[in-house]
Amino acid sequence: MALQWFPGHMHKALKEIKESLSQVDILIEVLDARIPYSSENPEIAKIRGDKPCLKILEYSTG
Repeated sequence: MALQWFPGHMHKALKEIKESLSQVDILIEVLDARIPYSSENPEIAKIRGDKPCLKILEYSTG
């Protein structure tokens, strides 16, 4: 039996992003400034294709 690690809410969110992507000119992705590469969602890069993406680094002390 295969392990299902991808939670349903993440699948739903990616589906909604895919559906609305044709209606936007640019994506804004907010990343954790402490770990910007680790906090990226690689699926976003796959589905956005050549659409421009503005990456915002946020640092929160909690």
